[in-house]
Amino acid sequence: MSKFFAKLTSTKPSMYSKSLFLNILGMQWYRILFFYLIRKVKASVTIKPEYKEYLKILERDGVIVIPNFLSEADYKEVLDEYQTLTPSFVRTNHNLLPRVDGISMYDKRVLEKNRNLFLKSDLIRSLVSSYLNRYYNLQLPIDYNRIYCNQEDLDKPRNGGTNNLHFDAPLRIVKIFYYLTDTTQENGALRYCKGSHKRNNLKRLLFEYKLSIRYSLNKWNKDNKGEYGDDEPWVTITSLEQRKYNLNEESIEAKGNSLVIFDVGGFHRRGDNNTLISRDSIQLNYRSIDTLRNYLFPFEKRIRSTIKSSK
Repeated sequence: MSKFFAKLTSTKPSMYSKSLFLNILGMQWYRILFFYLIRKVKASVTIKPEYKEYLKILERDGVIVIPNFLSEADYKEVLDEYQTLTPSFVRTNHNLLPRVDGISMYDKRVLEKNRNLFLKSDLIRSLVSSYLNRYYNLQLPIDYNRIYCNQEDLDKPRNGGTNNLHFDAPLRIVKIFYYLTDTTQENGALRYCKGSHKRNNLKRLLFEYKLSIRYSLNKWNKDNKGEYGDDEPWVTITSLEQRKYNLNEESIEAKGNSLVIFDVGGFHRRGDNNTLISRDSIQLNYRSIDTLRNYLFPFEKRIRSTIKSSK
């Protein structure tokens, strides 16, 4: 029962509804409106004055690069830990290219001090909470992440949905990349369509309506189960659609020790890595911020505390 409740309350918003019938009726529009209104229920989170300029850029573009995030000493310590742990990373995207290896920063081998440089960052908490108009109450997913190709991979086609233009959910959701090493177009820097996080015009809404129907058709196609593979029934954004809807990809390049905060409700994709240079980063994911469990978690903590103190 507890596992069922945990799954029920932890379900994250998906890109589209799976139901073709509901999507034809405009379910994607209802979902966009629902998440927009639910974010307005609570009073706005106040951002600290020193971060207001960052918030303006994030609101305007959907992505921001903040260089020199850590002190030189902290940066060196985190980078050294990453390089030490790299041999023990676990492959997270089997049979897909480029390869993705990683390890949770909650692993006992990761220093709590290094983890807290991000989890307890005043800048991150203030900026993200203000942008989302929500506080993240659960344990925030944070991972060391390495994206790379071996020599034998260089001439093979790249597969998997994240290599193709997409958005993650029909609402504001933030993901953070902290680049540990210099990241450029050559080694697969994030590609983002600035401004595409805004769903405030009919043209964009009609586009998502069409995409939701294509998604459903792909999902239930018994022949190929989608355009990318059995486990990723997404939709392909054509070059014609990119021009029609002004989806202009930009490579979000940055030096090591840079923080990249972006709204995954905007169109983005993983950059093409056709070199042997890996993309090394720490990733923080806020996908669970609109789950029922995140809303109820403060009450859950109080109940647990009460039960513990009564023993």
